[in-house]
Amino acid sequence: MDETKVASGRTRDSTNDTNDMLELSLKKGSNYVLKATLKKDEDWSKSFSVNGGKDEEKQFFLSE
Repeated sequence: MDETKVASGRTRDSTNDTNDMLELSLKKGSNYVLKATLKKDEDWSKSFSVNGGKDEEKQFFLSE
């Protein structure tokens, strides 16, 4: 899979609201990998595809 970065974002620190969200517009019919750094040395990743349905959304919930 091509590892080109298409977007990035940073959430606020833990003293703020815990409902941080990152909104992206992605290409229909494409496959992606969402990568997140949870702690200094702890990474998380999840593969997903965009089907192109009307108002399609993907939700990933991360917690400590």
